[in-house]
Amino acid sequence: MEDFDIITSYKEMKSIKKICEELEVDYSNLMNGKATKENEKKVASKIKVECFKMYSILKLMEEN
Repeated sequence: MEDFDIITSYKEMKSIKKICEELEVDYSNLMNGKATKENEKKVASKIKVECFKMYSILKLMEEN
């Protein structure tokens, strides 16, 4: 993989707003600290998945 591949992979990561839409969590409430702990946990878990995906891509790059 080249540097451009990293850039395009990063671009494809889901934004917090997009994650909220997918999980049907109110983005505004989340950002203002008014979301339930359950919704915060759901969003945080999805963010972790996005980070793990990027980490995997970077590790693959190192191997090649």
